[in-house]
Amino acid sequence: MKRITILNYLTLLLLFFCCTSCDSKRTMDNMKNDSLFVWQPALTAPKYYPVEAQYARVMVGKDMNISMGETNVGYGLGNGFSTIDFGAGDGGLSIPTGLDVLWLSFAEKKFYRFKQDFSKEIQEKILKYFQRGLYDDKERYSCFVVTLLPGGKIWLSLVGTSLNRTVCDSLQAEEVWMSLKDFKEDYYQAFGTLDSLCTSGLSDYDGATENLNINGIPLGLWDKYAKRYPYDINIRFEDKNAILKSESQRAEEVDAEAVAYFSTGEYYELRLNKGVYDRPALQKLILSWCVGETCYHGEFFFDEEEVLKAFPAVFASDGQIMAGSLNIEISKYNNRFIISLVSGGKHYQLKDTKIHVFCQKGGDNEFDAQVVYNNHRDIHSDDIQFIGE
Repeated sequence: MKRITILNYLTLLLLFFCCTSCDSKRTMDNMKNDSLFVWQPALTAPKYYPVEAQYARVMVGKDMNISMGETNVGYGLGNGFSTIDFGAGDGGLSIPTGLDVLWLSFAEKKFYRFKQDFSKEIQEKILKYFQRGLYDDKERYSCFVVTLLPGGKIWLSLVGTSLNRTVCDSLQAEEVWMSLKDFKEDYYQAFGTLDSLCTSGLSDYDGATENLNINGIPLGLWDKYAKRYPYDINIRFEDKNAILKSESQRAEEVDAEAVAYFSTGEYYELRLNKGVYDRPALQKLILSWCVGETCYHGEFFFDEEEVLKAFPAVFASDGQIMAGSLNIEISKYNNRFIISLVSGGKHYQLKDTKIHVFCQKGGDNEFDAQVVYNNHRDIHSDDIQFIGE
């Protein structure tokens, strides 16, 4: 079993480059042969529930398929690493139209198989996103990511430089029975038994074995992650002079970010979807704001158990979907935070969010930034994760 190379942040950014796009209203029925896009296929699985695929092929158009180069995966929901490169010079590809994959779930010690064309609805959704691009006509989605989940569930995502969208969360593979020797002869020679291989496979991913011992395999968890609610995200400042950096004259600076990360692995800048939209539960929020020449950088890590309880209680109580908002109120001195979910007459204050905020005054470099708030000194930010992310 090969060891898994830990990808650093810069490497991950390289996976998500984007290309030009135009806003088109074409559908699959009138799609022309020149509807080609530059994109890469990628395979992944939850960080604590890694898998090994015997093969993974994305169908393209009507008579082509692409093999995914990386088959031992556990990079996180929607966070694939592609070793296949189709540059603009190759002329691009048609959209993904189907999937053929056979994999082993290390945690479950089970094999799954999926071979199917995507429905017309899924294909049209992929086409729409590829054509529409990201924020403007200068960027486009560049990676098609297949996430393999426990229980044989499959999610499809499209990824760009600063945006990740789930296209489908309803595909279901079939459990199959086969011998380890039939799965991979080399693994049979090296490990002898499926138990031995799976133990080794989990150990290649930091925390996977420990997580399995503590949390087991919560098969219904990803259904909760996928649930969407109609809500807005509001940032409110007590100081009337405060402004989000992304909405100020300093919006072009590298750290002028206001990015929401969700339970499905999706993420995007808040400016992309203003107002009430169907969104999964929030997992993390990164904000930069300024008061005069002083700038603040805040990171909000939402508690998994709390949000999975609170979101349906507020936005989907008694089986009725109710639109609302997630509000973050920031005090005048930028060191008190009130976070609440509001819908109709319902109000739920989130009290278990882990927050830290840095302050950087005008003229200071990033190394001079000072911590003005931190309520999770006992745990590093990198270690704050959802069980199934």
